[in-house]
Formats: sequence, structure tokens, C-alpha cells
Amino acid sequence: MKRFEFRLQSVLNWRAHRLELEKSRLQTLVAEVAALDAALDRIAAETREGEREAVASGNAQELAALGPFRERQSRERGRVLARRSDCERRIREQRERVLEAERGVRLLERLKDRRLAEWRAEAAKELEAAAAESFLSRWARERAREHSSSKSGQLCEDSR
Repeated sequence: MKRFEFRLQSVLNWRAHRLELEKSRLQTLVAEVAALDAALDRIAAETREGEREAVASGNAQELAALGPFRERQSRERGRVLARRSDCERRIREQRERVLEAERGVRLLERLKDRRLAEWRAEAAKELEAAAAESFLSRWARERAREHSSSKSGQLCEDSR
């Protein structure tokens, strides 16, 4: 019996590689959201710190600059939130790609498992057939030997 060979192994390998690539892209997007969250935290901390310093100083110029500072921080926060929202949308899309790639890999893996089970069943049948043939061949030789020895024994008795 020839060894098991899954004819679609190269397709399975390609799909598994594609799955890993899609997972890697998803991880990159998740890291991007984490970086944007860190940027939002930084903006919030800078805003709190700027407000605290302006109020603590009591300086009229710093208090007057507080309004434009807050507006700038708010615009920056809005830009980061927009980027984060876009990134979350891309994450949802990428998760769909990962799920689709996983389905493709699982489909081929199940097909490979079925083909392997069929191959094993066929190999077992062939082995059983070979064993039966070997047994019958040995049995036939022994019977022929017994038959020929019993005939030669009869010939000896007949010649007396």
C-alpha cells in the first residue's frame, strides 16, 4: 500500500499561512487601538495637568490661555477618537477575514481527516486480504504436501 498523501496539502498549507497572516494583521490593529487609547489617556492627563497648573498659578495670562488650550486638546482628542473609531471598524472587518480563513482551514483539515480515515480503512482491508491470501497459500501447500506424502505412502503399501 502506498503511503498516505493528501492531494490538497499545498492548498491547506497556503490557507494556514493566510490564516496566520490575517491573525497578524488583526494583532497589528489591536495594537493600534491600544496605542490610540494610550494617546487618549495622555491627552486627558495633559489637559488635567495644564488646567491644574493654570489655576494653581493664578496668572491671568495662563488662565486666558486655558480656553485655547482646552480647544486644542479637544480637537486632538476628537482626531484620536476618529482614528480609533476607524481602527475599530477595520478590526471588525479583519475579524471577519480571520473567521473566514479559519473556516477554510477547518474545512480542508476535516477533509484531510476523512481521507486519512478512508486510507487507513483501505490499508487495513489490503492487509487483511494479504494475510488471508498468505494463510490460504500456506494451507494449500501443506495440504498438497500431506496429499502427496499420503499417496507415496499408499504406493509403497501397494507395491508389497
